[in-house]
Amino acid sequence: DIFIMPEVVLEKLFKVDLDPQLLEHYRVDPAAELSRIEQLRDEGQRFQPMDISKIDRADMERKGIRLEDLEPHLKAMSYGHKSHGLIEMYPEMEPGGMRVTTKGRVSLEEQPDGSLKVIPHYYREKCDLDAPFHGVLLDEETKRNITETRHAGKVLQLELEPGKLTPCFVSRDKWTNELVAMPVSEIERFSRLKNVELTEGKQIDLFSGGKVLLEG
Repeated sequence: DIFIMPEVVLEKLFKVDLDPQLLEHYRVDPAAELSRIEQLRDEGQRFQPMDISKIDRADMERKGIRLEDLEPHLKAMSYGHKSHGLIEMYPEMEPGGMRVTTKGRVSLEEQPDGSLKVIPHYYREKCDLDAPFHGVLLDEETKRNITETRHAGKVLQLELEPGKLTPCFVSRDKWTNELVAMPVSEIERFSRLKNVELTEGKQIDLFSGGKVLLEG
């Protein structure tokens, strides 16, 4: 058996006859304890920010992205978010060639060598809802929902990887008009939204991509 206890308790047990009830209080299930430790480790890694000093400046320069334009957004970007709003960009049409003026949101992507690249998400005038999105054509209801509310209103099965369908939430980025997919498995469920307690039914509706009326 395995027991976890403070050193002071262990010293007491050596000095006196072992109390089975006291000892039982410190018994642990090895599998459960290992699972708990791994969960804590994973949570720590999940919220560990990226090291912005590793940003590939040469790649950023080729994309016409200025560091001073990124600075207000870097903290959020280091946690995996996109910039909060549009920034100006002047990317090269070809290496060393003519540049164009555009705008968009940006995010950070870690590379195999540990460096970070700034990834542009360019602005477009409107979202093309008739084109296939991750191997799927959107039905009329979904297109209407995205046009009116920016959200699909239901979970869609998308081919994020060849030959594999993944349940996803789909929405239209309000700044770039880009369609964005988020796997359902990556969304944490909450029982409260804007200080309003959600019933189980509303939680299911919300995390299935549906609309929820908040009361209170």
